[in-house]
Amino acid sequence: MPAFRKINNPTHYRLKRNQVPQLENLGSLITYKDNDQDHCLGSLIHFPEQGVFEPTFGRLDISPEQAKIHNELLDKALIEGLDNCQVGQCGDFYVKPTLHVSGGASLEEHYQITTFTGILVSTHCWKRGKIISFSRNARIYRGRVREDDDCVTFKRAK
Repeated sequence: MPAFRKINNPTHYRLKRNQVPQLENLGSLITYKDNDQDHCLGSLIHFPEQGVFEPTFGRLDISPEQAKIHNELLDKALIEGLDNCQVGQCGDFYVKPTLHVSGGASLEEHYQITTFTGILVSTHCWKRGKIISFSRNARIYRGRVREDDDCVTFKRAK
């Protein structure tokens, strides 16, 4: 398993956007070749009656079950990469605000960090301005929240 890195960044692809490549490893972590290098598809989403879609290539001719298996394995790989990454390496995760009742009846906003499919990464989060940080396995990760975005690129800080 390579070090933690961005898996799905369209600027890294040499193929034209929406030009669907020959997919490999169906029923596992789905990959494709580009200039003899293996690349992993990003997170897949299934829309009933419309099919399975991937952000770079659009609609794919794969089953919802294959997409589910791919997403589960992709989440596992992302979390494994997160747990083994070096300082300065980064990856994309999702910030979900949650409300908790604190002393009395006041609501206090907390955050959870999850994968695209909702697998919990951390509940030990704090935010200062636009910077959100979280800890996992005695490591600290930081990212900058952009308005209207719930996906944040987190970089390992410590």
